[in-house]
Amino acid sequence: MIIECCITIMHVVPELAWQLCWLGGLGLVAGALFFVRKKVKLLVMGVGCGITLFAGFFLACYAHTQHCCWICPMQQMPLYVGPSFQYHQLHEIASGELVRVRKRYGAWCDVQTKACRGWAHLV
Repeated sequence: MIIECCITIMHVVPELAWQLCWLGGLGLVAGALFFVRKKVKLLVMGVGCGITLFAGFFLACYAHTQHCCWICPMQQMPLYVGPSFQYHQLHEIASGELVRVRKRYGAWCDVQTKACRGWAHLV
């Protein structure tokens, strides 16, 4: 669930925006150390740290989503126990469900769905 939310956010907000947000947060922390009075220094540093952590989380999610291969089938797809039609059908991948491809073996892909892990034949 968290990964799907991150992927959705990654499509809406580009990587450059998260990088600028992260740099802005670091700038607030550095600026608070040198240029802000004592009364509001902790507040500005806290906001800067929060922005930096928030943007850093989404940059890490972006890196994870780029490292993995994801597919979204256009129609229902059977999921098998092994990379052959001779194996038992384990599950049915719903149309539009986001699944992670773990490895490939010819036209077969080892995929991870919300419910289980199995092999799908990609035509």
